[in-house]
Amino acid sequence: EGYAGDLWTPRDGGGTLYLMTAEGLRWSEDAGDSWTLAGAPPEGEWSRAQLVGSEAGAPRLWAMVSNDTETHLVRSDDAGGTWQTTLTEVVDYWSALNASIADVDLVAWGGVEVHYTLDGGGAWGVVNLWSDYYADVENNLHADIQGLEVFTGADGEELWYIATDGGLYRSSDRLETVKNLSLSGLRISQYYS
Repeated sequence: EGYAGDLWTPRDGGGTLYLMTAEGLRWSEDAGDSWTLAGAPPEGEWSRAQLVGSEAGAPRLWAMVSNDTETHLVRSDDAGGTWQTTLTEVVDYWSALNASIADVDLVAWGGVEVHYTLDGGGAWGVVNLWSDYYADVENNLHADIQGLEVFTGADGEELWYIATDGGLYRSSDRLETVKNLSLSGLRISQYYS
């Protein structure tokens, strides 16, 4: 049967492509004309993978691997040569995954809430509980995270954009705080990527 792999390329203008396949992580430096196998796939019987990376590593790659019954987050500190065993089993995941450009230890995923680690997977937290939204709609995420995007701003700062069923949010402090960008000028605002 088929394996649903994924492709990631650095956001800093580097030309390397990284491709997760059933055989393992492959990389290409010629826009995909040729591929080199970096290493074996993450341990387990997986049928799908979503791949992201942090340019601050070698790069450090993160993969959300899953099958019909379970989902796990794994990490490679050597650009896919080897994978650490499961960092955490994931139960709240809606295909929103991203990693910091500047901080090799920061990765986040979205489901009902945004889950993140600041220490490479040692400890996990949530930005806020979905029920906290109602007490402060300007500074708490709405439930149902459909997308996480990371960009470098005009002044070199890292900007996270969080797409939710209740609007678009921005964080400029590594997800410590968020600001709702959808409070005026819009009637209903739902973001899915």
